[in-house]
Amino acid sequence: MRSRFFLLTSIALVMAVSGVRSQDTLKIQDALIIAMENNFDIYLAMNDNRLADLSNNPGNAGMLPDLSVTGSRSISVNNTEQRYFDGRERTSPNAKNNTISAGVA
Repeated sequence: MRSRFFLLTSIALVMAVSGVRSQDTLKIQDALIIAMENNFDIYLAMNDNRLADLSNNPGNAGMLPDLSVTGSRSISVNNTEQRYFDGRERTSPNAKNNTISAGVA
């Protein structure tokens, strides 16, 4: 009885172990390839390199002239009342100020 139990247990173990396979071993070269493919910093560096290639033209290099024009206008209306120490008074209702400026560089 004991030998039969031992025999059945041995057969069951051999059948169970024979169906189990181990994982593939990971070589250093394969690990480096996987790391390089999944590294986000490498994608960013590649995009920066591509952007630099696309931006390499005379305009971005400063070879073309740069022209900037600015302009502004300011209008103000003020009511002013002044009293001096000697008793004089001065009023300026609706005093207008109009300022225009322009620049080219």
